[in-house]
Amino acid sequence: KSRPIEAIWDLYSGAGNFAFPLAEAFPGAVVSAVELHAGSVALGEASAQSRGLSDRTRFFEAKAEEWTSEAQ
Repeated sequence: KSRPIEAIWDLYSGAGNFAFPLAEAFPGAVVSAVELHAGSVALGEASAQSRGLSDRTRFFEAKAEEWTSEAQ
């Protein structure tokens, strides 16, 4: 029996081109989108809000390498 997916990481996410389809495909999961470029993070957050996915798609402005070492 497989466990449900609860967390997905989208590293180098940009504005969420993969994060949003992942959030829609896995409704029980929270997608953490990690991107260094502040403008892309802002666009991603605005898009998450307009899509009604801000509760399950979270954007982080950070270096992916640093964020993953802290998230584990």
